[in-house]
Amino acid sequence: MKYNGPHTFIPAVTLVGPRLTLVPLDMTQPDSPETIALFDQLFTAVSNSEELFQYMTLGPFKSADELRAHYQRICSLPIGCQPDKRVELGSVWIGAYLMLCHAFENGRAEVQRVEWTAHHLNVASQQTALKIGFVYEGTFRKHRFYKNTVRNSFWYSIIDDEWAEKKERLQKMLNII
Repeated sequence: MKYNGPHTFIPAVTLVGPRLTLVPLDMTQPDSPETIALFDQLFTAVSNSEELFQYMTLGPFKSADELRAHYQRICSLPIGCQPDKRVELGSVWIGAYLMLCHAFENGRAEVQRVEWTAHHLNVASQQTALKIGFVYEGTFRKHRFYKNTVRNSFWYSIIDDEWAEKKERLQKMLNII
């Protein structure tokens, strides 16, 4: 595989699956009525789910405006592939299959590896990574400190050489082939 320079950006596109469509979040107009309504709905859905944010660095959020401001900050960053041709799926709630397809198959970024990290106490995330087909690689001990706790991070990956087999397995598991 040839080296194409320091960064190749993965385009934000709509990802369409058989039962799910992921649409890029457009934060260019964060104060539009549509965006405000979207974050009001999202906040309502997650506001009483403190356990949902237990292992995330941020959240739970106190208001829809705070949640919207957080996403405005992170959406201003380009989705990039580092010089070592890797991307990380983080805080994934849904759509991992579509995101993996996009990472490995968009043809532009030449991604060689997709990473998944999980808090050492987040057994559900660890089990999900393995169920999807990620391979456990090791533990970064005392990797992060937040919410008054020390986090060990468990690292998982799928590499491009194994993607075809993982994809077929996932399609069977999701009943989409």
